Amino acid sequence: LRELRDFYVPCLGLWIASPLLSLVDTASVGLSAGRGQGAARLGALGPATTFIDGSTYLFAFLNVATTNLYASAAATADA
Repeated sequence: LRELRDFYVPCLGLWIASPLLSLVDTASVGLSAGRGQGAARLGALGPATTFIDGSTYLFAFLNVATTNLYASAAATADA
């Protein structure tokens, strides 16, 4: 059970990190914007956040491939 936890916690962190960082970016830009500038700055942040999150999910195949390779190696080791 410990080996499984040591494997899935970093994988879970991979999926949670990007939306969480986007939320922090949006909050910090919104709070640090001057009076009357918040909408323009958040509007500029929107496409960048969408691009970064999209590219993260595009390359999620690395996570899936690693999981499959690890499972195959573990299955042959048990056999």
